Amino acid sequence: MPHLDALKLKALEVTSDAVVITDRDGTVIWANAAIEALTGYAPEELIGETPRKLKSGAQSPEVYTELWETVLSGEVWTGRLINKRKDGALYYEDMTINPMVDEDGEITHFAAIKRDVSCLVRAERARDKLLTMSHKIRESVRDSFEVAFNALADMVDLVDPDLGQHGRRVGELACRMAVYLNLNVDEVREIRLTGMIHDLGKMASHHGSREGRHVHALRTAGILEAVSAPAKIREAICHQEERYDGSGQPDGLKGLTIPLGSRIVAIASAYDQSRHVLKRPLSHALSSLESRRGTYYDPRLLDILRQVAEDDDGAQAHEGMLVSTMSLAPGMTLASNLSSGKGALLYPSGTVLSTSASQKLDRLSKSKGLQPFVRVLPRRGSRIPRGTA
Repeated sequence: MPHLDALKLKALEVTSDAVVITDRDGTVIWANAAIEALTGYAPEELIGETPRKLKSGAQSPEVYTELWETVLSGEVWTGRLINKRKDGALYYEDMTINPMVDEDGEITHFAAIKRDVSCLVRAERARDKLLTMSHKIRESVRDSFEVAFNALADMVDLVDPDLGQHGRRVGELACRMAVYLNLNVDEVREIRLTGMIHDLGKMASHHGSREGRHVHALRTAGILEAVSAPAKIREAICHQEERYDGSGQPDGLKGLTIPLGSRIVAIASAYDQSRHVLKRPLSHALSSLESRRGTYYDPRLLDILRQVAEDDDGAQAHEGMLVSTMSLAPGMTLASNLSSGKGALLYPSGTVLSTSASQKLDRLSKSKGLQPFVRVLPRRGSRIPRGTA
């Protein structure tokens, strides 16, 4: 049987990873055959040289300083280097350097194991570029749908101004309820858009028609499907006439099986119909919804609606309307300070927003860099702003 030391040496020679042994000063005294595939240099070409022969100049000096400090302290160093082959081509290698000590514990040599990871690095970069492109495409598609939804809301305004304003108010109220639930920015936007056009199907109803409200909802969902609108918005609109106890339409969904967007928009729509269309007092509008707690409406969402509605009713007359910062538009006057998500003041109370300021705020809103709500001064005959969200 071959001697064990000979077997160990043979294993080092045949491994696919490049192995290099240097003395304490870094001079190469041995390298296996795999080093040629990695660097282009045959083992005998590297013996007597130092690893500086492979330096590309693309690495900062601090990397090598840290490497030497680590191994000279007796610790193992692991990292990724950009080196240069014999033919001048750059490549990436993952390397582990192990200090070797004698009987007295003194470092005498270093053993380095090297592996070419150039293909892996290229794949990672390609993946990152793909993810970046995918994100930009999603942003573009989302923005396109937001433009389209605002256009749909404009169309409803032209055909039926009362219905159009109802949709805008419902979208704003639904948005604020969604923020109370700590939903992410995309979810809040989807729910706001759902509220804005939730009654779109009513426009296709014949005058005096006694169609059920669920028919209007299905018609709206059908219109959105025809333009490939996001599935969550179509689903939320389709099921907005479901009831919490399972007695609603079209599918008799019950409780939390009803999409969250459907439950929020149903409550926001019913409240706005009572409070702003029928002009009922706040207490009457809320008690009307409370009478259907747990049957028509989600109890938890009713509690959130009450918080939002009472806050708005108590402050609107003297402090301005509370609106989501997604809805800010040029020409609006701030009735309270507007700060970034980190608390830095952006615009003080009394500022009239310019077009450039509105665009800046829209970008900040999309990146979660803005407070969720702000008060604006109501203007006679003013409409709930549609913004760019």
